[in-house]
Amino acid sequence: MRNRPAHTVRQTHRALGQAAYLLGFWGERTACDLARTAFQLGGMAASRGRMLYDRFLRPVAEGFAAAGRDLAAPFTRLAHGMRSIRELVREERQAHGAPRALARGLLYFQRGVRRYAHLGMRAARYVMPLLALGVFVFTVRHTLNRSFSLAVEVNGKLVGYVESENVLEAAKNTLQQNIVSLGQDDQWQITADYTLAVDPDELLDQDSLARTLLEMSHNEIQPGAALYVDGQLVLVSDDAPGLRQALQALKTTAAEGAGEGSAAEFIRDVELQEGIYFTSDISSETAVQQTLSDTDLFGLRTIRRAVEIREIPYETITTRSEEYRWGSVQTIQTGQAGSAQVTVDYVTEGGVTNEQIVESVTLQEPVNEEIVIGSRIPAGSLAEVSGYGTLLWPVPNYKYVSRWMSSGHTGADICANAGQDILAAADGRVVTAGWHYSYGNYIILDHGNGMRTLYAHCSKLYVSYGQYVSQGDVIGAVGNTGNSFGNHCHWEIYLGGSRVNARQYFPGM
Repeated sequence: MRNRPAHTVRQTHRALGQAAYLLGFWGERTACDLARTAFQLGGMAASRGRMLYDRFLRPVAEGFAAAGRDLAAPFTRLAHGMRSIRELVREERQAHGAPRALARGLLYFQRGVRRYAHLGMRAARYVMPLLALGVFVFTVRHTLNRSFSLAVEVNGKLVGYVESENVLEAAKNTLQQNIVSLGQDDQWQITADYTLAVDPDELLDQDSLARTLLEMSHNEIQPGAALYVDGQLVLVSDDAPGLRQALQALKTTAAEGAGEGSAAEFIRDVELQEGIYFTSDISSETAVQQTLSDTDLFGLRTIRRAVEIREIPYETITTRSEEYRWGSVQTIQTGQAGSAQVTVDYVTEGGVTNEQIVESVTLQEPVNEEIVIGSRIPAGSLAEVSGYGTLLWPVPNYKYVSRWMSSGHTGADICANAGQDILAAADGRVVTAGWHYSYGNYIILDHGNGMRTLYAHCSKLYVSYGQYVSQGDVIGAVGNTGNSFGNHCHWEIYLGGSRVNARQYFPGM
């Protein structure tokens, strides 16, 4: 038991030693493998690099070197030959003179050109493609800087230059949309030819081309204006501004004839529709003038505006009061007219002038007149009729009674001024309101229960047959109609179908 700790220590040391050995072994082996792999990759890269150089880079380099030699060879040979020619010419000139030296030099140069011409051809194989490329680039750049367009020809005549066919189509559509066809068979067509043009002087836009086409098609279509009156076509003129001015002149002439400050307008609906019309629909100048001379075709009204100071009439306010005797008139406040500044249009049409108030500004308010009419019935004007009710004296504002009922007279003659009110003596219904050869204008009221009253010689009747009235209502006015002498109301009373004397009920009258 004492040796167990030492044994455990030995086992621990043995395990640690084994672990260290294994760690060192595998570390060394891994490092060796990595080194071996790196060496192999390096060898492969070098091999691939040599192969790439041999296959691609060296041929390219050799090709450039050969091209350089081929390009330089003619110039190198030329430089060498020129040095030789200079030496030859100098020697010949010293020995034989300048003319022979020049001839020998030219001959030497000619032999050299023939002998080394193949060097120039080899250099040309490289130079010619470059020259061709330069010519191509120059041509393309020069061509792109040029402007191209289409020349438009119609019926063999040059119209102008456009950017594309779309411009012509748009111009044709513009014209077509503005053509007003008054006939079902009217059609306008145009056919154009195109040619390519370089650097044109001016390109036409859609509107300019449309105007040019319109001018060229004058025999078929032309601008103008159609005159409509109340929606009906009257004429078509090729002078739209002139037609508009002529219509305005009609109104101006009418306005001048109506006086200063007047204006004129057409009564009917006059409309000008401008557009493009077929030449066959254009009216002649004579027809246009004849139509414009007929002013009744358009109808004219003149309007003269004026500013006037006008009187504002006062109102009369009438009230009734028992403070005053029946029929008497009392003026409480005298009326006074006001004034206003009125803007008025005098409208003359067909020889008849009417006025239309445009604006009215009050300058001074009017003062109303206040009148009080007496409604107090004189004493004794209301009588009790046994079994029938009450009766009201019919003419409150009377003068006197000229005659009462007698054997030779059928009623009471109540004298009063013409136009004085005649009142209903009691409630009742109008059974007669008309004319009698003797009574003149007269009224009969049925009060029911067998009582009736009659009112004769009236100047005016204010009621009609079948109308119901109340006691005290104004039913007529005192007059002198029929068989009468002087203004008075002939009044009769009937009870149970018999005429009775009014004096027994109104003894104090």
